[in-house]
Amino acid sequence: KEAIKAYQLAVGIDPEKKEALKNIGTCYYNIGVEIDEYARTISNNEQFLEEKAKADSASKSAVKWLEAAYAKDPGNEFVYELLSQLYRSLNMQDKLDSLE
Repeated sequence: KEAIKAYQLAVGIDPEKKEALKNIGTCYYNIGVEIDEYARTISNNEQFLEEKAKADSASKSAVKWLEAAYAKDPGNEFVYELLSQLYRSLNMQDKLDSLE
């Protein structure tokens, strides 16, 4: 979370910093993956759904930042791959189709 704050500060100073945008998106992506992995260990369905919602929220935040990074650097394969994975996991087929 500290890294996200630092990168957001960098973007606030220079909105064209595509690396900072990519790094914020990557942080949220990693948070979502971590929460999702934890959720898979939960046997209580209600608790599982709560954690899954948190993971989806982090993933949606990742999409926002990664889309901004990709708009500034459409040839970035790393960002392309993360967006593809996120679109699939969030069932965003229309976005996946437009990406490909």
